[in-house]
Amino acid sequence: SILGILIFILVEVLPLTRPARVAVRVSIPVAHPIDALLVDEHQTHVATLGPEGVLRVLRLADGEVVAERSLPAGEDASATAGGGTEPADASGALRPTLTRGRVAPGAQSIVAATSDGRVLGQPVEWRVEFDAGQRRIVRPELPPPVEIVLDPEHRPLGAFAAQIVGHERAAAAAQLADGSLVVVRRETTENAFSGEVES
Repeated sequence: SILGILIFILVEVLPLTRPARVAVRVSIPVAHPIDALLVDEHQTHVATLGPEGVLRVLRLADGEVVAERSLPAGEDASATAGGGTEPADASGALRPTLTRGRVAPGAQSIVAATSDGRVLGQPVEWRVEFDAGQRRIVRPELPPPVEIVLDPEHRPLGAFAAQIVGHERAAAAAQLADGSLVVVRRETTENAFSGEVES
């Protein structure tokens, strides 16, 4: 029996001595630049955030956009990565833009900082269903985005991090234009008896 155990261990460990092989499974053309991307656990879809503030969900099988949403950086905002020129509105004031985007750690969310001192978080939900033939179907859903104001003076944010669980629980930290560091944590609870929501 000991010999059998040793043979089993050898068979399991032997592949570790061979070089790793990496192969491209899917390659799809993307017509827009990407600041952040998120893939579902079944690797059927990818959510991308472009510097113009549009989040698109693409199906990896054919590259088709199956869901799309503009993050509310500002009315008709047209952002450029790295804090580019912000277009002016009818009054001549600069509209807010997205300055950078990334994936929130440990959560299915994409977050972005704006030029007016906010962090926007877009949760991405992957609904899994099975058809009559027991074939798995993944349907992406985009709940309303979460907005956290970090700078009341509406200045562009520096380095930032955010954790977005949903509208019920979110937190963000960023360096402000004056060099100070600010952390905002928001948690919403609902009274089970009255239905009243408190933040």
